[in-house]
Formats: sequence, structure tokens, C-alpha cells
Amino acid sequence: MRCKAWWLAVILMTALSACGGGPRGQFSDAPEGAPEYRLGVADVLQVVVRDNPSFSAERVVVRPDGFITLPLIDDIKVVGLTPTEVKDQVVRKLAAFIKTPIVTVTLVELQSYEFYVVGNVRGSNRYTSNRLVTVLQAISMAGGFNEFANPERTLIIRRYPDGQKRLLFNYDAVINGTRLDDNIYLQTGDTIVVP
Repeated sequence: MRCKAWWLAVILMTALSACGGGPRGQFSDAPEGAPEYRLGVADVLQVVVRDNPSFSAERVVVRPDGFITLPLIDDIKVVGLTPTEVKDQVVRKLAAFIKTPIVTVTLVELQSYEFYVVGNVRGSNRYTSNRLVTVLQAISMAGGFNEFANPERTLIIRRYPDGQKRLLFNYDAVINGTRLDDNIYLQTGDTIVVP
């Protein structure tokens, strides 16, 4: 078990150092293979309409009701949408005023990303991050497994529109390199359960 803990520490430190430090200016440089982020309350967007700065917004915060307000087109519901889907909505609404609008929507501050790590870890809690986090990184943020943990039976509970699903995370298989694809990026609201 001590050997496993040492290898976990080496892998987690390598993974965390690869993430870089400090907040990013933009979230458009998400890690390769990460799903496109879905917006939540308090996230901050930049909306640029080319050749029409009066329709642009340097910083627009997603309100608690899930909407943002933009010049001329008023309110748009964005919670649960990706920045690409928001861009498509803005283009459709601006088409009534501008011929062929060219719009860029960028997530500049990630404020709503949160996940939970519970069970046999050293720091069971709710965690937030300003960038996407993998399962191994989340376990590291929680201080790693405690002496009672059964890492091979770790679960990720994820909410979908049709209900919750459980995803098995076999820690040993990931560390041994036989199931590296199981070290997925967490989505907002995911719960890691370590039995």
C-alpha cells in the first residue's frame, strides 16, 4: 500500500504541475479531450460582435436566474449552454439588426464549476476550481485516500437530464495504465464517492 501511495503522489504532482498555476485569462484553452463547458450562474463571458462594438460586451456575468443581458437583444438564457450554443443564439437574434453578424463568445472567468469528494478521503468536501479537473486531481485536492479507503470501488455520480448515473473508477487500473481513459474530467455537480 505504501508503494501505491508513493506512485499516486508522483502521478498527481505531475498531473497538477501540467495544469499550470493561477487563473487563466480565458477558458478557451481547455485541456485536450475535455468536454465543452456548460455555463453556470456567476460565470463571466465576453461577447464580441465584429465591426459592431456597440453590440459587444466586455464582461457579462450570468445572473442567478440563468440569463445574461446584451445590448439591443436584451436577455438570453445561457445556464446549461456551451459558449458555442450561446454564440449561435446571439447570431440568430442579431440577424434582425445586422446582416451576417460575426460573433465570438468567450468564457473568461469560470465561477460555477464545483464538484464533491466524499467518503474515505482525508478532506471530504465541496471543491471549486477555475479550470477543469480530472478524477485523480480531485482526489488529490481532497488530500488523497485515508487508510480505510477501497480505491478500486470509487464511483462518480453524475446527473443527466434523465436522472443520475454511476460511473465506476478503478483507481488501480488507472494507475497501472490499463484504463487511463477512466481518468475523466469532472462536470459541474459531479460527486466522487470513495467507499
